[in-house]
Amino acid sequence: KREVAAVDVIHNVTRAVKVVDDRPPLVPYGGHRSTSQGPFGGNGVRFLTSRFYAMEGKSHAEVFLSRSGDLDSFVSVTVATQNMSATAGIHYRHTNETVDFRPGEQLTVLRVPLMNDENWNPARVFGVKIVEVSSTIASRPTFCQVSILNDDK
Repeated sequence: KREVAAVDVIHNVTRAVKVVDDRPPLVPYGGHRSTSQGPFGGNGVRFLTSRFYAMEGKSHAEVFLSRSGDLDSFVSVTVATQNMSATAGIHYRHTNETVDFRPGEQLTVLRVPLMNDENWNPARVFGVKIVEVSSTIASRPTFCQVSILNDDK
């Protein structure tokens, strides 16, 4: 079992949580393992989890990316949103941008702008995928879902 420190953000409360993961260490695409293992195994960039949550009334959803292995270099990651039950321009703003890991940085965050309405509707979901990574490789998960939880009555 691997224990990993993570950040849990839901209902406007941020708290540190400890995740116990029974899965074997991740092997980056290509099937080879690095000798410099990070908390998720191997060199690579990945989403911290495959599902994130945000309240509709907030200005943005936060999507955390993590990297493991060699932390001494600068790494850029291009990510893009995609429609699922949530629609860009109605529920969130489409994002196709590059986020950076500075040397020594293991976590970084992508902020996706949300659009609020005054009508109640069920939770809506959009996807975020890793499109391109510089200086390293993408590890699983390379795709995550963001659920927009309705705060209207």
